Amino acid sequence: MESRSRFNQGRIWHIGAIVAAFAALFLLSLAFRPGREVLQTPLLEDSFYVFTVAQHIAQGQGIVIQGNTWTNGFQPLFTFLCVPAFLLARQDKILAIRFVFGLSWLLYLLAAYWVAEIGSDFATDSPEDSRKLKWAAMALYLGAPSVFIDHFNGLETGCLLAVYAGAWRFYQLRGVVRKRDTILFGFLLGLLVLARIDAVFLVIIICLHQLFDAAIPSWQTRMGKFLTLAGLSFLVSSPWWFYNLLVFHSIMPTSGKAEAQLGLSAHKLKSMASAWDRNLFPWFYLNGHEWPYGLPWGSVVRLLIMIACLGWVYHGYRHRTDGEISLRTFATETNKRTLQFAQWLILSLAILACWYTYTSGAAYFYTRYLAPLTIIGVLIGIQLYSMVFRWNPRIAAAGITGLALPVLVVTAMLWRADRLFAGAPHSYLLEQVPLVEKYVPQDAWVAAGQSGTLGFFRPRVVNVDGKVNGDALLFQHSMPAYLRQIRVNYLCDWPGEIRRYLGDRPEKNGWRLIASGIYFQIWKFDGESDHAVR
Repeated sequence: MESRSRFNQGRIWHIGAIVAAFAALFLLSLAFRPGREVLQTPLLEDSFYVFTVAQHIAQGQGIVIQGNTWTNGFQPLFTFLCVPAFLLARQDKILAIRFVFGLSWLLYLLAAYWVAEIGSDFATDSPEDSRKLKWAAMALYLGAPSVFIDHFNGLETGCLLAVYAGAWRFYQLRGVVRKRDTILFGFLLGLLVLARIDAVFLVIIICLHQLFDAAIPSWQTRMGKFLTLAGLSFLVSSPWWFYNLLVFHSIMPTSGKAEAQLGLSAHKLKSMASAWDRNLFPWFYLNGHEWPYGLPWGSVVRLLIMIACLGWVYHGYRHRTDGEISLRTFATETNKRTLQFAQWLILSLAILACWYTYTSGAAYFYTRYLAPLTIIGVLIGIQLYSMVFRWNPRIAAAGITGLALPVLVVTAMLWRADRLFAGAPHSYLLEQVPLVEKYVPQDAWVAAGQSGTLGFFRPRVVNVDGKVNGDALLFQHSMPAYLRQIRVNYLCDWPGEIRRYLGDRPEKNGWRLIASGIYFQIWKFDGESDHAVR
């Protein structure tokens, strides 16, 4: 009976490897879609700010977004990783986006590999069982729809997940006992901050833990580790801090300032709770960023299932249900370090949740801000899968295949994104850009709050919501004065944003509606302009 179980487990190992390999290769096809589709889902509007900055850097124009306006409204590591894509593609923007998809795919595989390594090594002490479980663990990561969206949205999220997973895997294997490992870990923490600056909360927690770690009796040793980690992480990330201070006189990027909204609200709290729900259960993708009105029954059920499953896992480790699992799994130094990093990460994400809920009005981005929580969710899934793997390999095989199907189906559907995913999210490319091309002279400047896609395809575009244009932040309540100051006569945006910038009666201030689509309008100021943005 035991030999048959071993045979079945061996077959499951091959099934896991096949599913992971097929999913990885199939996802790469996103980069080869027709040009119209490759610019749409899953790319977000804000990703085109990243592409525009990367393109200007590649062309030797500097870190600018419009004309010669310096910007810091982006996360540096992924943006600079995108620069080679635009160097290779030269003036071919669609080819550059294909290269960016290729980069995102590589980061996706790296993150999946490191998360699988962490989870499979933690789930079992047996190298053979870990090797079998690793492929299925990769398939679990690759098959999570939320993770898929995070990696291919064109923003820094996928890069961030890869660096988080890499830092966790390094600490799991080596820790910071030796001086060389402490130095390398400090370097990784610096990269983590460059991937997304709010990761500084995790870095602070890790450094303070070294300083106050009671397990290290010598205060000189604790101080040395603290100074090494803090100093190196700051040194690696210091170019970004100095750039912000010298050019913008603030360490807060303009994108953060543009979305600042102090205070709590029911909408914010519900969106943050939804973000935790979606990231902890990445296989149950929520279409949207918050719970619908009423009691979130699906979330309650998922939470109860997770609690029950965790209780099952604990019972198995406690009582050795199959003779292979025991408390010694948690007693190894490697797994102690795994749990230690998990505690640091959860604490830092809890702090981030409080920070963003109170300070940020961008509730629709809370899920992305807490994206590293998906690593926790996947690792919990790997532990549960390992239990099923030992209990019934056939059910495990069916489960891993079924969980991978949604992402594969969505990937196939993305080949016809223009028809299957039409609507407001794609109105920037399908409506805003054509409207401006048709009604705004090529030598004229045009302003827009939602200016990412438009600014990528058109050179003379001014961002007015302040995400990438710090000057506009000072004029959010007097936008007509700002547009007059910089002598821009055209504004293209949603009707609601038009009223926000120009008031309920733009005609009274000399503005005239000249074109209107399903989602966007173009207004023109009937006055003279030399089309020169200062």
